[in-house]
Amino acid sequence: MIPNLIEATRRYWRQLDQIEAAYRSGELSAADVDAQVQQSMAELGQARRETLRLLGAGVQHLLSQSGDLLAGAVCISLLAYLWLTVTY
Repeated sequence: MIPNLIEATRRYWRQLDQIEAAYRSGELSAADVDAQVQQSMAELGQARRETLRLLGAGVQHLLSQSGDLLAGAVCISLLAYLWLTVTY
């Protein structure tokens, strides 16, 4: 399952809003706010790490499956760029 980083970020901001509202109403102390914010940051960080790990695995898979094709496309693109810059 691919983590939804945008939804995780929205959830993080909703949690911060709830924490702020609880602090302003006197339901939470400053220490409780710090602890809950750290927990929310850890959850968002975990979602980000998972997304980056999956992205890296996808790139690695793409390179292993299509490495020759990608290398050829890069070479052709480089040659076309050099040809265009030299001729003009």
